[in-house]
Amino acid sequence: MTGILFPAGHGIVRKQLGVQPISIALVGDLLVVSCYFQPALLVATVSHTPEGVWLRDVRKIQGALMPDGTSKRFFPDVLQPIDANRMQACLIFSSTHFGLFRNEERVVHHVEQRGERWHYEGAESLPESSLDWVFSAMRDADGTIATIECDKALEQWSLCTYGKRGPTIHGVAPWTYGFAQLPNGAYVTICQHRADAPGIYVGDKRINADVSGTGIALLEDGAKGALVTSYGQDVPGPLWGVPGELIYVPPEGLRL
Repeated sequence: MTGILFPAGHGIVRKQLGVQPISIALVGDLLVVSCYFQPALLVATVSHTPEGVWLRDVRKIQGALMPDGTSKRFFPDVLQPIDANRMQACLIFSSTHFGLFRNEERVVHHVEQRGERWHYEGAESLPESSLDWVFSAMRDADGTIATIECDKALEQWSLCTYGKRGPTIHGVAPWTYGFAQLPNGAYVTICQHRADAPGIYVGDKRINADVSGTGIALLEDGAKGALVTSYGQDVPGPLWGVPGELIYVPPEGLRL
Protein backbone atom coordinates (compact mmCIF):
# COMPACT_ATOMS: atom_id res chain seq x y z
CA MET A 1 0.00 0.00 0.00
CA THR A 2 1.33 3.44 -0.90
CA GLY A 3 0.86 6.60 1.12
CA ILE A 4 2.09 7.95 4.44
CA LEU A 5 2.39 5.39 7.25
CA PHE A 6 2.33 6.07 10.97
CA PRO A 7 3.67 2.65 12.04
CA ALA A 8 2.03 0.69 14.84
CA GLY A 9 3.99 -0.11 17.97
CA HIS A 10 6.23 2.96 17.82
CA GLY A 11 4.43 5.17 20.33
CA ILE A 12 4.09 8.82 19.35
CA VAL A 13 5.15 9.28 15.71
CA ARG A 14 6.00 12.70 14.28
CA LYS A 15 6.10 13.56 10.57
CA GLN A 16 7.62 16.87 9.51
CA LEU A 17 5.70 18.70 6.78
CA GLY A 18 6.74 21.17 4.12
CA VAL A 19 3.93 23.47 5.27
CA GLN A 20 2.80 24.91 8.59
CA PRO A 21 -0.42 23.04 9.50
CA ILE A 22 -2.77 24.95 11.76
CA SER A 23 -5.91 22.81 12.22
CA ILE A 24 -7.28 19.43 11.27
CA ALA A 25 -10.74 18.03 10.46
CA LEU A 26 -11.88 14.42 10.13
CA VAL A 27 -15.26 13.05 9.05
CA GLY A 28 -15.38 9.31 8.43
CA ASP A 29 -12.14 8.54 6.63
CA LEU A 30 -11.79 12.01 5.05
CA LEU A 31 -8.97 14.04 6.62
CA VAL A 32 -8.40 17.74 5.88
CA VAL A 33 -5.41 19.70 7.21
CA SER A 34 -5.51 23.50 6.94
CA CYS A 35 -2.16 24.88 5.72
CA TYR A 36 -1.73 28.34 7.18
CA PHE A 37 0.54 30.37 4.92
CA GLN A 38 -0.30 29.10 1.41
CA PRO A 39 -3.34 29.18 2.08
CA ALA A 40 -4.18 25.61 1.06
CA LEU A 41 -5.70 22.31 2.17
CA LEU A 42 -3.96 18.95 2.53
CA VAL A 43 -6.53 16.20 1.96
CA ALA A 44 -6.14 12.45 2.51
CA THR A 45 -8.06 9.24 3.13
CA VAL A 46 -7.34 7.53 6.47
CA SER A 47 -7.18 3.75 6.75
CA HIS A 48 -6.06 1.29 9.42
CA THR A 49 -4.06 -1.91 8.87
CA PRO A 50 -1.91 -4.13 11.13
CA GLU A 51 1.03 -1.99 9.95
CA GLY A 52 -0.47 1.15 11.45
CA VAL A 53 -2.39 4.23 10.31
CA TRP A 54 -2.17 5.07 6.62
CA LEU A 55 -2.89 8.34 4.83
CA ARG A 56 -3.76 7.45 1.25
CA ASP A 57 -4.71 9.48 -1.81
CA VAL A 58 -2.84 12.45 -0.35
CA ARG A 59 -3.51 15.59 -2.37
CA LYS A 60 -3.46 19.35 -2.05
CA ILE A 61 -6.15 21.86 -2.91
CA GLN A 62 -4.75 25.32 -3.50
CA GLY A 63 -7.63 27.44 -4.70
CA ALA A 64 -11.06 27.82 -6.24
CA LEU A 65 -12.74 29.42 -9.22
CA MET A 66 -14.56 32.63 -8.36
CA PRO A 67 -18.02 33.45 -9.79
CA ASP A 68 -16.34 35.71 -12.37
CA GLY A 69 -14.21 32.80 -13.63
CA THR A 70 -10.92 33.88 -12.08
CA SER A 71 -8.88 31.43 -10.02
CA LYS A 72 -7.81 32.56 -6.56
CA ARG A 73 -6.41 31.10 -3.35
CA PHE A 74 -9.92 30.25 -2.10
CA PHE A 75 -10.90 33.76 -0.96
CA PRO A 76 -12.35 36.47 -3.22
CA ASP A 77 -10.41 39.35 -1.64
CA VAL A 78 -7.44 40.03 0.64
CA LEU A 79 -8.14 40.47 4.34
CA GLN A 80 -7.33 43.90 5.73
CA PRO A 81 -5.54 45.41 7.55
CA ILE A 82 -3.10 42.49 7.57
CA ASP A 83 -3.00 42.51 3.73
CA ALA A 84 -2.83 38.71 3.56
CA ASN A 85 -4.98 35.59 3.57
CA ARG A 86 -4.10 32.79 5.97
CA MET A 87 -6.02 29.52 6.18
CA GLN A 88 -7.27 28.80 9.69
CA ALA A 89 -9.88 26.01 9.76
CA CYS A 90 -12.09 23.80 7.61
CA LEU A 91 -15.62 22.54 8.13
CA ILE A 92 -16.38 19.32 6.24
CA PHE A 93 -19.95 19.42 4.94
CA SER A 94 -19.23 16.58 2.49
CA SER A 95 -16.32 15.29 0.42
CA THR A 96 -17.15 17.94 -2.19
CA HIS A 97 -18.24 20.81 0.07
CA PHE A 98 -15.97 22.55 2.58
CA GLY A 99 -16.46 25.64 4.73
CA LEU A 100 -13.22 27.59 5.18
CA PHE A 101 -12.18 30.11 7.81
CA ARG A 102 -9.48 32.71 7.31
CA ASN A 103 -7.23 33.72 10.18
CA GLU A 104 -8.64 36.72 12.09
CA GLU A 105 -12.21 36.17 10.88
CA ARG A 106 -15.52 34.61 11.92
CA VAL A 107 -16.77 34.02 8.38
CA VAL A 108 -17.45 30.68 6.67
CA HIS A 109 -16.36 30.68 3.02
CA HIS A 110 -18.07 27.87 1.09
CA VAL A 111 -16.25 26.00 -1.68
CA GLU A 112 -17.67 23.08 -3.66
CA GLN A 113 -16.09 20.65 -6.10
CA ARG A 114 -17.66 20.26 -9.52
CA GLY A 115 -15.75 17.97 -11.82
CA GLU A 116 -12.05 18.46 -11.19
CA ARG A 117 -12.30 22.08 -10.04
CA TRP A 118 -13.32 23.72 -6.79
CA HIS A 119 -15.69 26.70 -6.97
CA TYR A 120 -16.26 29.53 -4.51
CA GLU A 121 -19.94 29.58 -3.52
CA GLY A 122 -20.20 32.55 -1.16
CA ALA A 123 -19.76 33.31 2.52
CA GLU A 124 -21.77 33.65 5.72
CA SER A 125 -20.82 35.13 9.08
CA LEU A 126 -21.24 33.35 12.39
CA PRO A 127 -23.78 34.94 14.76
CA GLU A 128 -22.60 38.18 16.35
CA SER A 129 -20.39 37.69 19.37
CA SER A 130 -17.93 39.45 21.68
CA LEU A 131 -15.28 37.15 20.24
CA ASP A 132 -13.29 38.02 17.15
CA TRP A 133 -11.36 35.09 15.69
CA VAL A 134 -11.99 31.40 14.97
CA PHE A 135 -9.09 29.03 15.60
CA SER A 136 -10.69 25.67 14.83
CA ALA A 137 -14.12 24.39 13.85
CA MET A 138 -16.16 21.24 13.43
CA ARG A 139 -19.67 20.33 12.33
CA ASP A 140 -21.82 17.80 14.20
CA ALA A 141 -24.09 15.25 12.55
CA ASP A 142 -27.14 17.42 13.31
CA GLY A 143 -25.57 20.44 11.60
CA THR A 144 -24.41 22.24 14.74
CA ILE A 145 -21.17 24.13 14.18
CA ALA A 146 -18.71 24.18 17.07
CA THR A 147 -15.67 26.45 17.23
CA ILE A 148 -12.75 27.52 19.37
CA GLU A 149 -12.67 31.33 19.37
CA CYS A 150 -10.99 34.19 21.19
CA ASP A 151 -10.97 37.96 21.33
CA LYS A 152 -8.34 40.18 19.70
CA ALA A 153 -6.53 40.60 23.02
CA LEU A 154 -6.05 36.80 23.17
CA GLU A 155 -7.49 36.82 26.68
CA GLN A 156 -11.00 35.35 26.34
CA TRP A 157 -10.85 31.84 24.88
CA SER A 158 -14.10 29.93 24.38
CA LEU A 159 -15.64 26.80 22.93
CA CYS A 160 -18.77 27.95 21.09
CA THR A 161 -21.63 26.09 19.46
CA TYR A 162 -24.10 27.39 16.88
CA GLY A 163 -27.13 25.15 16.50
CA LYS A 164 -30.92 25.08 16.38
CA ARG A 165 -31.19 26.08 20.04
CA GLY A 166 -29.01 29.14 19.56
CA PRO A 167 -25.38 29.85 20.41
CA THR A 168 -23.59 28.66 23.55
CA ILE A 169 -20.23 29.86 24.89
CA HIS A 170 -18.03 28.01 27.41
CA GLY A 171 -14.64 29.27 28.53
CA VAL A 172 -11.52 27.19 27.86
CA ALA A 173 -7.89 27.63 28.86
CA PRO A 174 -5.84 30.24 26.96
CA TRP A 175 -4.04 28.89 23.89
CA THR A 176 -6.53 26.06 23.43
CA TYR A 177 -6.41 25.80 19.65
CA GLY A 178 -7.96 22.49 18.66
CA PHE A 179 -10.72 20.13 19.73
CA ALA A 180 -12.66 16.99 18.86
CA GLN A 181 -15.85 15.49 20.26
CA LEU A 182 -16.35 12.12 21.93
CA PRO A 183 -19.53 10.05 21.41
CA ASN A 184 -20.75 11.04 24.90
CA GLY A 185 -20.64 14.71 23.89
CA ALA A 186 -17.50 15.60 25.85
CA TYR A 187 -14.73 17.47 24.08
CA VAL A 188 -11.07 16.57 23.79
CA THR A 189 -9.01 19.77 23.48
CA ILE A 190 -5.37 20.54 22.77
CA CYS A 191 -3.27 23.49 23.92
CA GLN A 192 -0.18 24.68 22.08
CA HIS A 193 3.26 25.42 23.51
CA ARG A 194 2.35 28.94 24.68
CA ALA A 195 -0.15 27.60 27.24
CA ASP A 196 0.81 27.39 30.91
CA ALA A 197 0.28 23.62 30.72
CA PRO A 198 0.45 22.45 27.08
CA GLY A 199 -1.06 19.11 26.17
CA ILE A 200 -4.22 17.16 25.41
CA TYR A 201 -7.22 17.50 27.73
CA VAL A 202 -10.64 16.05 28.42
CA GLY A 203 -12.46 18.79 30.25
CA ASP A 204 -10.01 20.17 32.82
CA LYS A 205 -8.01 16.93 33.03
CA ARG A 206 -4.75 16.78 31.11
CA ILE A 207 -4.44 13.29 29.64
CA ASN A 208 -1.18 13.82 27.71
CA ALA A 209 1.53 16.34 28.59
CA ASP A 210 3.97 15.14 25.90
CA VAL A 211 2.06 16.36 22.85
CA SER A 212 0.97 19.93 22.23
CA GLY A 213 -0.42 21.38 19.05
CA THR A 214 -3.03 23.41 17.23
CA GLY A 215 -5.49 20.75 16.09
CA ILE A 216 -6.61 17.24 16.97
CA ALA A 217 -8.67 14.57 15.20
CA LEU A 218 -9.75 11.37 16.95
CA LEU A 219 -9.38 8.16 14.95
CA GLU A 220 -12.48 6.01 15.48
CA ASP A 221 -13.42 8.14 18.49
CA GLY A 222 -9.93 7.67 19.93
CA ALA A 223 -9.97 3.85 19.83
CA LYS A 224 -7.30 4.04 17.11
CA GLY A 225 -5.52 7.05 18.58
CA ALA A 226 -5.43 10.61 17.26
CA LEU A 227 -3.74 12.82 14.70
CA VAL A 228 -2.46 16.20 15.87
CA THR A 229 -1.33 19.23 13.87
CA SER A 230 1.56 21.25 15.27
CA TYR A 231 2.20 24.76 13.91
CA GLY A 232 5.87 25.54 14.46
CA GLN A 233 6.38 29.06 13.12
CA ASP A 234 5.97 30.69 16.55
CA VAL A 235 8.13 28.24 18.51
CA PRO A 236 10.86 30.31 20.22
CA GLY A 237 14.36 29.98 18.86
CA PRO A 238 17.07 31.72 16.82
CA LEU A 239 15.80 30.40 13.47
CA TRP A 240 12.24 31.77 13.67
CA GLY A 241 10.41 28.59 14.50
CA VAL A 242 10.54 24.92 13.56
CA PRO A 243 8.96 22.80 10.80
CA GLY A 244 5.29 22.00 11.13
CA GLU A 245 4.36 18.46 12.10
CA LEU A 246 1.58 15.92 11.78
CA ILE A 247 1.73 13.76 14.93
CA TYR A 248 0.20 10.36 15.59
CA VAL A 249 -0.79 9.68 19.21
CA PRO A 250 -1.58 6.00 19.91
CA PRO A 251 -4.63 5.03 22.00
CA GLU A 252 -2.52 4.52 25.12
CA GLY A 253 -1.43 8.15 24.80
CA LEU A 254 -5.03 9.32 25.20
CA ARG A 255 -6.32 7.22 28.10
CA LEU A 256 -9.92 8.02 27.17
